[in-house]
Amino acid sequence: MISKDGETTVLAAQRTQKIGDDIGVIAFVQNSPLFRGVSEQWFTRLIDAATVEDWASTHIVENKGSSVDQLGLIFDGSISLVEQSGVELAHLERQGLFGESVVLTRQPLPWSIVARTDSRVIRFPGELVRELAEAVPSTGKLLAMLMAARLKELEKQTSRTSL
Repeated sequence: MISKDGETTVLAAQRTQKIGDDIGVIAFVQNSPLFRGVSEQWFTRLIDAATVEDWASTHIVENKGSSVDQLGLIFDGSISLVEQSGVELAHLERQGLFGESVVLTRQPLPWSIVARTDSRVIRFPGELVRELAEAVPSTGKLLAMLMAARLKELEKQTSRTSL
């Protein structure tokens, strides 16, 4: 995971594939609160552009500072958002979203992403998510609220660890 000197190594997903006709994944995305209610046209664009990645437990998905421009939706397993010091900021499970801060602000990732269990994650291109957030205000609002809550938690965790 995160080494003693604070350096990490990002490993590629063990397997990445397009969603294709995977009915289970398609239904899962359709039932996600973030995408509920989007038009069929938007939904088709999302599914066509998305990939599914399988990660092994303890896999370091992205390092803090990465500029990966994707929104992740956890299909199965669990991941953590981790400070460089190793402090866990958030533990996310099925239906959890991550990467919203990079997608919305186009700024580097403020934490590292680590798979805590074997995990399957659906990833959506940031450009498409930004277009959707602009076209569907309820989606944009949900993403902004998620980002604000996550940043507030980061601030809280940071103040606790600096005491």
